[in-house]
Amino acid sequence: GGGALSLSQNNAITLSNNSFTNCYNGNSSQGDIQIYGGAVYISQSPFITISDQFFTNCSSIHSGGGLYINSASVATMLFSLTNLMFTNCSAQNGGGLSSIAMVFNSFVPQTISSFATASSLTFNNCYATKNGGGALISGSSGLLITNSIFNNCSSSFGGAVYIDSKSQTTIS
Repeated sequence: GGGALSLSQNNAITLSNNSFTNCYNGNSSQGDIQIYGGAVYISQSPFITISDQFFTNCSSIHSGGGLYINSASVATMLFSLTNLMFTNCSAQNGGGLSSIAMVFNSFVPQTISSFATASSLTFNNCYATKNGGGALISGSSGLLITNSIFNNCSSSFGGAVYIDSKSQTTIS
């Protein structure tokens, strides 16, 4: 996964001060992992810190036009996103960002213990054909989004953000 960068099964990941432009991930002939995260794909890492990232004209044929985070098979996950900008990014789900915190066991999805904070995110002209024009967040045990801007984002469901979680979600 990840048109530019793929990180999997790391104990802790820190990304800062990067720019991703014209990244694409959509080679479905190479398996499912190749259709997630237009620029960056992160999987099975319990501690993730991402700051000062710029995603421009990035796309994925499935989820996370700019950034895809999947915490499947991780018992506890904590991640922080600060000062990220997504411009003209697109995907089927989560035009700019897609974060999935689910474990699929015996065809029954189970939410894992996770907490996400997102601050100063900007989504400009992002598009999803299904869910979350700017972002798709699914299965998070706790979510706090502050000081974020969704400008001219669109999708069938959740033009700005689509949240599929039964836990506490705060957007301010």
